[in-house]
Amino acid sequence: MTRGESAPTGPVPEEVVEVGAPAEEAWIRGTSFACAESLRAICGVAGFTPVIALDSNRCPATPAMVAAGHGTALVPSPALAAPPPDVTVRPLRPLPPPRRLWAATQGRSGAAVTHLVDCLVATATALPRLALTDPGSPRRSP
Repeated sequence: MTRGESAPTGPVPEEVVEVGAPAEEAWIRGTSFACAESLRAICGVAGFTPVIALDSNRCPATPAMVAAGHGTALVPSPALAAPPPDVTVRPLRPLPPPRRLWAATQGRSGAAVTHLVDCLVATATALPRLALTDPGSPRRSP
């Protein structure tokens, strides 16, 4: 996600951005472990260490920081529902590694917990850009 010099106003082909292309830019980093570690790992694979201009602990605030010109950011797809008009959103190459999400439950789970975990798996599988390629089956203690 970068501040767009000429943000598109209609449908445009999705230009893919090489991760290393904005290496010299200032970066906005998410403060959660997953976001910070993803940025470090993705930039590391591209051969650079990002220069962090700002840390953001609120995913919805990050696009506004980009729009204000404070830096470039990597954000998860759910945060891109409605980016500001002057922010350009492009997919990356190479693709970031998928996230693994775990549901930890206590001992033997009751029907409500089992149902909740099943709903989480079904929802994650149904999301178009976030679909699990192999959701597997939840592991349950005997």
